[in-house]
Amino acid sequence: APTLVIRRRSGRLERSYGERMSGDLPVRHRAAARVLMLDHAGRLLLLLGRDPASVGAPRWWFTPGGGRRPSERPEATVRRECWEELGHVPASVVGPIAHRRHEFAFNGVWLVQDTDYFAARVARFTPAAQQLSAVERRFLLGWRWWDRRELSSSRETLYPAGLAQLADVADLTG
Repeated sequence: APTLVIRRRSGRLERSYGERMSGDLPVRHRAAARVLMLDHAGRLLLLLGRDPASVGAPRWWFTPGGGRRPSERPEATVRRECWEELGHVPASVVGPIAHRRHEFAFNGVWLVQDTDYFAARVARFTPAAQQLSAVERRFLLGWRWWDRRELSSSRETLYPAGLAQLADVADLTG
């Protein structure tokens, strides 16, 4: 089978298949689980981050969660990541409500990530990270509760694509 190669050309990353060369980004496949955490007013909690390996990298907003450990169930990943990133574990988690494959450069690696998305309804709280890794301490910049109007009209970068619609699904199931 051909090898996926991510190479920098003219300052841009290009994706192709072929023989790996020095300077190519290593490719890592991983499973992840994330949660659309809604408060009782329907506001969605998002984290703010940037690529720690890229000086002046753009910022983006994303849902809490992260990579699954070997043999860890997705729901357990959501609970662990919520504790680590937010200091709060939702009482119940519903889903998965969606599954997406994302490919992106992060921290000097090209990630091919299969992500399960869950929903949770919580009382609004103030996140207080409990156990961040060294990489998380460098890339997590903040958090914010977003209402639907803000999600739909924002010019900020929000992940995943279609987040406002996914929040609607989460609101119906969470």
